[in-house]
Amino acid sequence: MLPSDQVLIANAEAIDPLVAMLKSTCTEGEQEEAASALANLAVSIKNQKKLIDAKSIPALTRLVTVGTDRGKEQAAAALRNLTASNVGIAPFFFIFGR
Repeated sequence: MLPSDQVLIANAEAIDPLVAMLKSTCTEGEQEEAASALANLAVSIKNQKKLIDAKSIPALTRLVTVGTDRGKEQAAAALRNLTASNVGIAPFFFIFGR
């Protein structure tokens, strides 16, 4: 995903609906695609706070544990990308402890 596309998607307020897809009764394929999009968006430091504010970490963590293999892979990639800067690390300490 191009950086300019990441900005457009985030500015279009698409993060909340993508996170909602992970929590809903969407098909496994739709959840995989949502996690993939979130993984791509999480590369941008500007988007990381938006992803955290959208409560993506619990939804992604859930998908890592109960999703399909591809869903687990994409959710893990999103979580990895969220921890690529200090912006994404603090919520992990809060959720999982030090």
